[in-house]
Amino acid sequence: MMDRGLDKDAPKSIHCRTAAKCLQQYLDSEIRDELLVNAISYHLELCRDCGMEAETYSRIKVAIASEGKAFDSETMVRLNRFLDELL
Repeated sequence: MMDRGLDKDAPKSIHCRTAAKCLQQYLDSEIRDELLVNAISYHLELCRDCGMEAETYSRIKVAIASEGKAFDSETMVRLNRFLDELL
């Protein structure tokens, strides 16, 4: 978890585990809770590991989308396992 120090205007700090658990929904803009979205965004900016995981996942999605192929559930399971190993 990243320490936000004394910045009272910073979003609520969250743990890496929470960010990782919500990452897929965050990147797909599926989270409706604005406070959670802000907290994840803030965490990804400060936490190198989680930020790299988000960037890697985003690049994989873009690469697959550029091939015109849809995500099947088996592919998603493999991608999630791969990304979990990065942490």
